[in-house]
Amino acid sequence: MMLHLDEVTSKAILTEHIYDQDFDLDSNVIEVFVRRLRKKLDPTSEYGFIETLRGHGYKLKRFNNE
Repeated sequence: MMLHLDEVTSKAILTEHIYDQDFDLDSNVIEVFVRRLRKKLDPTSEYGFIETLRGHGYKLKRFNNE
């Protein structure tokens, strides 16, 4: 996601990069990983770096410190 800022990354693509073998795409493992990543990047939910696009995937938003 860091290499594709402001672009939607699907759960299927994330799963392919995390697991070498076939994995149950209906599992909520990706959602758990994203939730943990959100807590680490933005513990107070002030910035909302990771946006969920329902039915499409996730987008890591660029942070502008202006």
